[in-house]
Parts: sequence; structure tokens; C-alpha cells
Amino acid sequence: MHDNPMLAIGGAFALDVVAQTLQSINAFEVTYNGQKLHSKLATGRMPQPVELVRQLETMRAKEKTRTQGAAEASAPKVRIE
Repeated sequence: MHDNPMLAIGGAFALDVVAQTLQSINAFEVTYNGQKLHSKLATGRMPQPVELVRQLETMRAKEKTRTQGAAEASAPKVRIE
């Protein structure tokens, strides 16, 4: 970056454009093992942490009853977009 300061300036500008685009789209979704916990597009608001924790606990309890006695094939995956 010391050799080419324009590259650093261009990179910072590109990151700013991406950030502004994501803000204008207002897309924010939280999924757990492919099941949607929250969608800002559907609700028009950001989720409350307590709300996400409650939904996650409910989904995990359902999973536990379904897989009780069976070995889990893989660890659960939480994804935030």
C-alpha cells in the first residue's frame, strides 16, 4: 500500500459503496440450519437479541426431541446475512 496509495483509496471507496448498498437494501436475515429465524425484509425491523435467543432455543428443543437417541451427523450452522 505504501507503493500505491491509490490502490488503498480505491479499496476504501469500494468498501464504502458496498456498505451503502447493503444499508439501502435493508436486507438482513438470520437462519439456523436452513430455517429462517428472522427476516428484516418480512418484518421491516431488526430482531431483538432476546427474540432470536428464544426462537433458537425453541428450534433446538424441537431438534433434540426429533433426534433423541440418534447420533447427530453434523454440528448446527448459524448464518447471518
